[in-house]
Amino acid sequence: MRTFKNLTENIQEAITMPYGTDFNRPSNPEEGMVRYNTTQDALEFYNGTIWSVLGDSQVTPNIVTDSLVINVDAADSSSYSGSGSTWTDLSQEGNNLTINGATYDSNGFFSFDGSNDSLTSSFNPSISSNREYTFEFWIKLSSSPSAFQYTQAIATDYNATNPYVMMGIRGSSDSSHGGKLDHWERNTGGTEVHNRYHGQTYFDDAWHNITYVADSTDLRMYVDGTVVANTSRPGGTVNSSSNFSFMTGNGTYVKGDLASIRVYLDKALSSTEVTQNFDAKKSLFGL
Repeated sequence: MRTFKNLTENIQEAITMPYGTDFNRPSNPEEGMVRYNTTQDALEFYNGTIWSVLGDSQVTPNIVTDSLVINVDAADSSSYSGSGSTWTDLSQEGNNLTINGATYDSNGFFSFDGSNDSLTSSFNPSISSNREYTFEFWIKLSSSPSAFQYTQAIATDYNATNPYVMMGIRGSSDSSHGGKLDHWERNTGGTEVHNRYHGQTYFDDAWHNITYVADSTDLRMYVDGTVVANTSRPGGTVNSSSNFSFMTGNGTYVKGDLASIRVYLDKALSSTEVTQNFDAKKSLFGL
């Protein structure tokens, strides 16, 4: 006799399947499992390797969850209900974000005006010179950005003194590099790594998956699952431990839309894992 867990049955009407978001998938799934995915709005099954939508030949990858410490998703009602100033962290680490002025869109994102909208947090990990981390964003940057020359921080624990970490995009007033990605680490000795991607600007009113990765030796940036820049991490010691903010920092504010943030600590996502995360959500953004 087979036992069904979390399954109710009404013979004359329907069967209620287990359900939940992408992130609520079983951590140790078994081949043949079936559930309703509220993120994908579809029934899916586990084929022993990966989750696939029933009736669809295209598989739906899992989001990488190992070492995930922030996971906020505006398209998931478990993360944001549509009202209030708290963006709930789904990672089970409790790192909720506070919404300051940003406007929610029911299509599953927040709009930031580039003037004073931001996200703040009590997330203040100690980031040393060899600690691995990954920050990932689904973001659409305005083609008419705020006029700053300095880096507009998508994420930073900037505190006006050494050390700090900053991930963002160069301001539009920088004639040489406006709209190009930056990844800074400033250590206690004042040494900076300024990693800028020169090949393309991203003030383009288009959705992109932007991922900043730091392993023990290198800083890497990915756009839409593809690495676009790589450089060595700085010498010395980066002991940054201030609270992180998002879409603001160093006196600047980012103008655009933001749908999700994922942060991993003590884990530098591999190229395969970055692509896996991109593939898991790209259809929601028309990619």
